[in-house]
Amino acid sequence: MKKPEKTIKEREKELRCIYAFSDIVDKTNTIKEICTGLLKILPPAMQYPKIACARIIINGNEFKTSNFKKTKWNARAKIRRPEKKEGSIEIHYLKKRPFLKEETKLLNAIAERLGRIIERIKAEEELKAGEEKYRLLYETSADAIMTLSPPKWKFTSGNPATIKMFRCKNEKDFTSRAPYELSPPKQPDGKQSSKKALQMINEAVKKGHCFFEWTHRRADGEDFSATVLLTRVTIGGETFLQATVRDMSAQKKAEDALKEKTIDLEKAFNDLKKKEAKLEKFTKFAVGRELRMVELKKKLKMMKKGEK
Repeated sequence: MKKPEKTIKEREKELRCIYAFSDIVDKTNTIKEICTGLLKILPPAMQYPKIACARIIINGNEFKTSNFKKTKWNARAKIRRPEKKEGSIEIHYLKKRPFLKEETKLLNAIAERLGRIIERIKAEEELKAGEEKYRLLYETSADAIMTLSPPKWKFTSGNPATIKMFRCKNEKDFTSRAPYELSPPKQPDGKQSSKKALQMINEAVKKGHCFFEWTHRRADGEDFSATVLLTRVTIGGETFLQATVRDMSAQKKAEDALKEKTIDLEKAFNDLKKKEAKLEKFTKFAVGRELRMVELKKKLKMMKKGEK
């Protein structure tokens, strides 16, 4: 085969390898599957495919062709992630053969792209793990956690604790309502719930968070005291609010009972002080009367002595 024709054949093999690599990446999404696919297409892309074998090392994990044998006739490229070496791609010839400059460039190009792919997969795995962790916290939290989205600021989700707290039929029933629709017409300060709810929402959107006390109303009509924490969240360019609501009705009842007890104790204390004041007044009167009687007796005694 003439040299120009051979050169063209080699470039064609390299191009087929690059296209095949892109196809592998499109169809798979795990590092193991990508490496397994690469091992099938790398040796055929070399100048001497029949005596070529390959190995990929990533983060201590080794993937290799069935005929792999480490030899001194090799070419390798480092796989890197940002500021971190991840591993390497190696091609070994089982017999003494030279490597073309273009083959080395091919390995470097694939290694560079593989590094970016690994970075993306790692990021996706971390994101997925974070989402799973948040989902578990969301679903198992004893606190009622819900989200609200513009422009109407109706509820868009609610965890099981939320559905239980508001006594809704299900999440669909809950998300059909706005915050003021699960509140009495007016709050304890006399302000309309619809207007005050929008005021709190705007404050959270502006400042990033807002914490306040609120009187909510369950789906069955029962009112209850609560604390609400609104937190602004932005994901994918979309902004919404996450609300954490805590039912404070039990604590409120305990506080009210303590206030009543305190009032009763104050009243009893004041009654006691009044009784003590009366007793003191009576004691002074009795003592004064006794002293006057003693003085009178002395005078009578002296008068009797004078008569004698």
